[in-house]
Amino acid sequence: MAKEVYIKTYQKAKSYASRLSFDGVNDYISIAHNAKFNLTATSTIEMWVYISSYTNLHMLATKTTGSGATNNTFEFRIANTTGQLQYIGYDTAIRNITSGSFVVPLNEYTHVSAVHDSGTVTLYINGINVGSGALGTTTTNTDNVLLGIRGDLATFWFQGIMQEVRFWSTARSQLEISNNMFNTIPVTTAGLVAYYKLNEGTGTTATDSASTPINGTLTNFGGSFWTAVSTSPVFDTNYKGFSTDYAFNSISSNLNSGYGALDFTLPRKFDVLASSDPQDLTNYQLDVIAYDNEQPLGTTLFSGEVISSTRSLSGDGESVSYTAISPLERIEKIDLEDLDSVVSYSAVEIADIFKDIILKCNAKAKQEILKYSSTSLATTGITLTTTFKNAFVGDALKSVFQATPSNFVWYVDTDRTVYLKAILTTATHYFYNTKDVASIVRETDKSKIVNVLKLWDGEASPTVLQKYVNNTSIETYGYRAEAKQDGRYTTTAGALNYGTKFITDSKNPNDQFTITLIDSAGGGYDIDSVKVGDTFKLLNFGTETNIPDLLVVTSKTDYLDYCTITASDRNEYVSRELYNIKKDQFQVNNTDHPATAYAVNNV
Repeated sequence: MAKEVYIKTYQKAKSYASRLSFDGVNDYISIAHNAKFNLTATSTIEMWVYISSYTNLHMLATKTTGSGATNNTFEFRIANTTGQLQYIGYDTAIRNITSGSFVVPLNEYTHVSAVHDSGTVTLYINGINVGSGALGTTTTNTDNVLLGIRGDLATFWFQGIMQEVRFWSTARSQLEISNNMFNTIPVTTAGLVAYYKLNEGTGTTATDSASTPINGTLTNFGGSFWTAVSTSPVFDTNYKGFSTDYAFNSISSNLNSGYGALDFTLPRKFDVLASSDPQDLTNYQLDVIAYDNEQPLGTTLFSGEVISSTRSLSGDGESVSYTAISPLERIEKIDLEDLDSVVSYSAVEIADIFKDIILKCNAKAKQEILKYSSTSLATTGITLTTTFKNAFVGDALKSVFQATPSNFVWYVDTDRTVYLKAILTTATHYFYNTKDVASIVRETDKSKIVNVLKLWDGEASPTVLQKYVNNTSIETYGYRAEAKQDGRYTTTAGALNYGTKFITDSKNPNDQFTITLIDSAGGGYDIDSVKVGDTFKLLNFGTETNIPDLLVVTSKTDYLDYCTITASDRNEYVSRELYNIKKDQFQVNNTDHPATAYAVNNV
């Protein structure tokens, strides 16, 4: 089949037209006992909540007769005064697992979950692990499941908003929780015991959307307990349609970042759009998808959010032009804040820091901006101690990446997945001269060589004031020094790792190739399968050309029937090219940012 490229437009819409408010006085939901709620050993309870104070001991979901009861199957709650998330159960004694210093924030939607698995309960706030503790197999009972009150029906009422309550008979992983908390889920999902969206908008029935439903009853609710939704953390995807009559130039992506913005134009009347076109720009998303023989189900070349439109009329010519941005640009404007302005990591594996930053990003944005899979973030073998002060998500990811081994790269792919991986030592692709390669240009540049680095932590009484030197490079290319100030490095050991990496990355000239590849539709290569960070070999070139045995793709620009890639020798890239890309990235500096939180003013 000939290659076809479409722009698919869709809109993220609020899942709810209404929400349920608990008054904190006597409102609760009662769900009749059923054996499937005896979640004694392996289970997950999750929901979205919105609270405005810690005055009440907010009961979320309980199956117990009361405090200290020996038949306490589960008691999931938010503590009064402290705001801790807590999970209580009885095995041979009452066990209370808490989130410690982590609290459920006030005046914002927060996702909370508790996972009971193999004798351990783990608590999550916005998908982030905030605490765990031992709990064996809990006792069973015939009590009703209650939302918003404990079994004694006397005190401790939940006050606030509750949505998307899900009970599972399986221990959901952190990845399953974080990847699904912003979306409604199929009712046939394995392990789903009960599913209360709490979006009915009328009446006193809490509908169970699971495949074998057990509805709940709203008790004591009075007045306007169903209210209209102005904001919602949970979205549905409404597809608008496909556009084939677009015009755009190219789509570019870069290693150690991702793909950028997309500008495209539709030949539309100045004031008339098709139903499939972006209209008011509210939560409009789009994907650029290519279909051909190698990708009959399609491969996504771009995925982003429409942020602007320009309608033009000139004589008989009318059009509407759009700009869409990628997640990479979104994260440059999302601040990395936890409970205050400072986010710290102490001897944490870099891949785990990446995961935590991604989860904090989504929690701050109240939607999935980035994601990771079970295999997308490779273990680096390096633990990092660092502190961010009023930093942004994009800056934090770039900063942490600078401490990875020289052979590691990162990027955001078109499906929002973040990759952190080592460059392969074998070829991912093989490109043949004349068949796949239309042109090749080679450039060698030694202007950015650095073989002496003077590193300072920025403090008046510095702990780090080190110089790193490569004498072989000095003898070969001359003395080329650079000074850097970087407050992330507070120990000489951490600075040594960075200094060594920096000099290794920058001691030799840069040897770069620019290659134009023909698409398979024109008899060449499946260019849609080529990603930044991939390795390749060039074949059918004479030995006199002295082409490196293995190259790595550092950037890629896609056109409809060909692509242009830049590449470097794999070994030289590992020891040199990273510096070119990283050197202009933001340095988190202790002297640049205050250690106190900014005062928040709602305007």
